[in-house]
This record gives sequence, C-alpha cells and structure tokens, in this order.
Amino acid sequence: AVCIEGISGSDATDFVSISLGCGPGTYYPISNNSGAVCFTPDAPGQYMFCIDVTDGCNVSTDSFYVDVVEKDDCDVCVRASITVTDPTPVGVEVDVFVNVETNTTIAGFDVLISYDASVMTFSSATTVGTAISDWEYFTYRLGSEDCGANCPSGIVRFVGIADINNGPVHPPESAYEPNGSLVQITFLITNDQNLGDQFLPIDFVWYDCGDNTFSNVSGNLLYLDTKIFNFENVLLWDEEDDVLFPETNRQFGMGAPDNCMVGASSAPVRCIEFINGGIKVVHPDSIDARGDINLNNIAYEIGDAVLYSNYFIYGLSVFTVNLAGQIAASDVNADGLTLSVADLVLMIRVIVGDADPIPKLTPYEQALLIHTDQRENRYIVSSESVSDIGAAHFVYQLDQNITIDDVVLTSETDQMTLGYEVTENQLRILIYDIGDNSIDDGLNQLFEIKYSGSGSFALAETDIVDYQGRPYYVSMKGGNLPNGFSLSQNYPNPFNPTTKIELSLPSHADWKIMIFNINGSLVREFEGSDEAGRVSVEWDATDRGGRKVASGVYLYKVVAGQFTDTKKMILLK
Repeated sequence: AVCIEGISGSDATDFVSISLGCGPGTYYPISNNSGAVCFTPDAPGQYMFCIDVTDGCNVSTDSFYVDVVEKDDCDVCVRASITVTDPTPVGVEVDVFVNVETNTTIAGFDVLISYDASVMTFSSATTVGTAISDWEYFTYRLGSEDCGANCPSGIVRFVGIADINNGPVHPPESAYEPNGSLVQITFLITNDQNLGDQFLPIDFVWYDCGDNTFSNVSGNLLYLDTKIFNFENVLLWDEEDDVLFPETNRQFGMGAPDNCMVGASSAPVRCIEFINGGIKVVHPDSIDARGDINLNNIAYEIGDAVLYSNYFIYGLSVFTVNLAGQIAASDVNADGLTLSVADLVLMIRVIVGDADPIPKLTPYEQALLIHTDQRENRYIVSSESVSDIGAAHFVYQLDQNITIDDVVLTSETDQMTLGYEVTENQLRILIYDIGDNSIDDGLNQLFEIKYSGSGSFALAETDIVDYQGRPYYVSMKGGNLPNGFSLSQNYPNPFNPTTKIELSLPSHADWKIMIFNINGSLVREFEGSDEAGRVSVEWDATDRGGRKVASGVYLYKVVAGQFTDTKKMILLK
C-alpha cells in the first residue's frame, strides 16, 4: 500500500472534519485536523484524490494527483546469483557464495547447483555469517539426482528453512527478507597449472519442479525461475518469451518446465532471476616468473630455496607476499603441479649450477620402500631405494594429545638438512640439502621420532624424489606386529592416480576394504585372509568395471573380524 500523509484542514474557531471525496483507498485520521490516504495502486499511472473539509456548516473541497511509477525489477521477487571469483591459483581452497536479493519475504529455499568434479572438489558449506545466519534449519547433500546419463560430475543441493516452529524462539522479522550471501561454499581447485586462464563454471541446474525454488512465509506459495543468465549476465533462458525461448527448445537442466505450472490449486509464480557464476583460474605466466618464490624479481636464488623449504615444514602460511603468485611460481619443473618436492630439488640443482629447469621425469617403476620400526615411544624410519634421494617430505597425522614438546627427531643422514614442525595435529618433516648432497641408494635410516606419553602416528603423505627431481612411488614395509586392529590414512592423500591403504591385524583375520563415492555407492572392494601383520592394498582410481572414476571425495571402510572403521580420501586430477 501507498500512504500520502500531511493532509490537513483548519478553521478560525472550530475543529474541522476531513474525508475522502474521490479516489481509491481509505482516509485515516492522524489528529483532529490531519490525516493520510492509503491505497494500493492497480497499475502504474496517475491517480486523482478529492479531499472534503467541513466545520459542520461549510464544506471545502480540494484535489491532488499522485503519479505511481513502476519500480525497477518490480516483477522479480528474488534474484539468486553465484559469485564469480577473482583470479585464483590452482591447488588452493576457494570460497564461492550463493547470493540473494529479495523484493518479497521468503522463508525457505531448495537450491541445486552443478560443477565439474574433475577440476574442483566440494569441501564444505555453511550459512555462518551470511544473510540467513538467523534461520533455524540448513543442510546440504552431495550426489546424483534423477538425471540419468546427463548428470554433471558434481552436484550439491542446499535446503534452508527460516522457522521450523520447534519452540517459543523464532527468527527476527528481518530474517525473512535476506539480502546478501545465502550460502558460503568452499571448493578445492585441482593442483594442475593446465587450468591456468580457464573459467570453471558453477551453475544452477533443474531436474524437477522443486529444484531452485523459494517459498513465501506461509508456505502456500512457491516461486520459480523467470530468467536465467550466464556468469557474464547474458540471457540464457526467458520463461516469459515463448518466441525466442519456446518450450521445445528448452535444454535439459535449464529452468523449471512449463508443466510445473499446470494442475496446481495454488499455481507457483515465476519471479526469480538466476545468474550463474564460477571460479576464474589465474594463468601462472600472468602472475610472476617461474622459480621466483619470494617474488623479488630474481628467480632461482637462495632466498627462493629457503622459502620453498619452509613451505614443506610450515605450510602455506609462509607465503605472505602474494599467495597466488608464489604458488604459481613454485612450478619449477613446468610439469603443471605446484608445490611439489620435485620442484624444490630441481630449484636447488639450478641454484648450485648443475641443472636447468626441465620437465618432470617419469617416476621410477620400482617403488621406494619406507621401513618403520615401531618400538615403545619411538618410531625409526628408514628408506630402501634403487637410486639416490635428493629430498623427502613426510606428513604424519598425530593424536590430539601430542604436541611439539613431545617430539624429538634425530637424523642419521648428517649430510642432509632435516626440518620439522607440528601444526594442526600434523608432524611435517622435510629432508633436503641446499647444495649437492644426497642420500645414497640402498637401505638408509632417515630419522627417529621420540615422544613421551600416550598417542600414535599415522603417515598421511609422502613425497620423495632423487637428486634430479625424479619421483618415486612409495611403499610401506616393516614394523613390529600390531597390538590392535587399525586402519591407516591412505597415502598419498590427496592422490592421482594411485593411493595405498594399509590395515593392521594383531591376529589372523578375514578382511574386506570397500571404497564408496560420496553418495554411498560401492565403487571398488578388496578382500583377503591374512596372518598378523600389515596388509596394504593399492587403488588405481577405477571402479569394479575397470573404468576411471571422477575426481572427488571417497570413503573407504574396512571390516576385519569384529573391527570396522571408515576414513575419507580425495582424488584430484
């Protein structure tokens, strides 16, 4: 409704009475000699009003006009959009937002988006700090929909309800008119520099009449799409234009079909605009020169090597100048993979003058064996390799009760530098040399971990290369007999194309390891019957039919006797 206030009348001796003589709406007195007219316009245009004023003896009439102009986007009840990110490097997590602008009140939504799971991995979603942080219910679900062979490789559904009426506490009235971010989504971009300068789309997608809908507060009115735009605001589909966008030309997954509007006693309303988004990947050449890790315009100098080695111990927090630029500059051997120990070794070789930046060499066919001799409060770790070792990076997952004060490392390879740090319940160890030293081939003790108190270690990641940066496949071997059943974190993780899963058996047992996708569908399984010791299986990212599976999050579950456990792993391509 529109209200025109400030209507008044006066008389020298008496109070006056004011009334509406002509025009739509109703007159509402505010005080004895003033009031307002409120009306709901039927359409844009000019409206005339007559006001009668009387003191009981005489009547005076005056008139005025009100011009009603249609507001921009008046026919749009909700505008939903996915952000287009600033250019970002590969191999890092990126936050993407689903945003809303509302011209009406809403109390629920069901949003479905698609993405390419081969180049990005869904990590998490939250409404904390968003425009609907006061809403009482929010959830999301990863997985396939009823879309058959046309399903994209990545789909995630978000559902929110403002008030679930579960008690006396309800959201504030302002929560029903959210404007801003609806959901914050975190994606991990695949560590592949070949994605440089590409755009990774994230789109709204429809497979039934309930997809990408919003509800009014009472729940008796459903809002559907009216227009759909791409990330550059180019119109992809217009539900109201049957000439340029006839129903027969509707692409699968594009908007709610016209049959969604038929047969309902309370028909949905088409009033939502959708704007797709995505992630821009920065081209490494546009950031900085390869090999200049500290971005001082001098590539392959000792500061670059020191900073790079610090990364393997402390993580991404060491890159304080420009995260995107420093990650891109780390691809020293131009193999498309950033932040690898092979890049560090080659950088050191270039600095000392006995190598040039060359493409990454083919990994050794014969695996490097890691021997772990586990004793009381000690881990002794050795390597067995067919050639020398130029650098080795280990990441151990620690129990919550182990801190840096509990760990002492003693290197048995005096010619190499050994650095370590405990951060976020991980022990990160780097063995390297800024010079021309390396570890000889054969069997060599690398380091010893001593700790006090209770707790255990699980090797989560290894990366080992020779003096020239040629990588090894790593296999685990040895150690005392386990004193209990346990399932280790797969290694490497994330992985591509293979990873190993290790199971500890304190006694003879029949065992089975099952791998599931994020939807809970069984992808691959391994089984056997073994004596006490450690069982290792290798998964090559194929399903039971030998077909390669998509990038993403997978779960692996073990059943051995009465023991069962489940862990998560990530396949990146």
